[in-house]
Amino acid sequence: MQLLQIVDSDPNATIALLPSDHNVDNEYILACALRKAIGALNLRPTHSLFLGIHLERADPELGYIVPGTLADDGTAAVLKFVEKPAVDAEQELLSHGALWNAFMIVSRAAILLKLFENNSPDLVSRMRQAFYTNPFQCMNDGGTIDVPYRTLPPLDFSRDILFSQESHLRVLRIPPCGWSDLGTPARVLAVPRRPFPIGSLAMNYPQKADILNLASFAFSRCRILAGARPAPVNGINEDLKI
Repeated sequence: MQLLQIVDSDPNATIALLPSDHNVDNEYILACALRKAIGALNLRPTHSLFLGIHLERADPELGYIVPGTLADDGTAAVLKFVEKPAVDAEQELLSHGALWNAFMIVSRAAILLKLFENNSPDLVSRMRQAFYTNPFQCMNDGGTIDVPYRTLPPLDFSRDILFSQESHLRVLRIPPCGWSDLGTPARVLAVPRRPFPIGSLAMNYPQKADILNLASFAFSRCRILAGARPAPVNGINEDLKI
């Protein structure tokens, strides 16, 4: 629904999808990769660009992207996706230069929507109908999308939306940056405590005794990477620069 809102406003808008349950030790490397991805997208506006994480270790709980030959713009074709491979298959993936799939995507809004339309036209049609029935209500309280959401079938983005659409995708490798997925409690507890500077302020990563809304925390970090001005914290609002 949010994608339809963006396309309705500006179909050529560049958007970045950044999952909320990730930790990155070196955010500067990630920020540089995002900027590079946006630059590469200007040369390939008809593709959606994935950011693949350089493998720092084998991990059978994560998904992988197998890239093709590297192009001059630093991107590569996506040969295939591999979800949670068996342990004996990981070495083969490593030998082919596979990257972790962090589901970070940079794309033109209309191109990303086309991926959904190609493999799930009914989903897009029903959402579009709900949006255009009352777009103001959808953008404010979501009242008109209650029924569509309750009746939609479960879909997996990798298996159902991206299936057989590799020709529309590219991947950009992110150098080692201390990336980790926070999809399980064990992974959250494994994140070390360290200061997170915001001007003169400091926040800490969660540890065993910490209670933290990871989604809100990560959303704030995404806004920082995008160069947004943060909401006031304890009455202080400082500009963020990378």
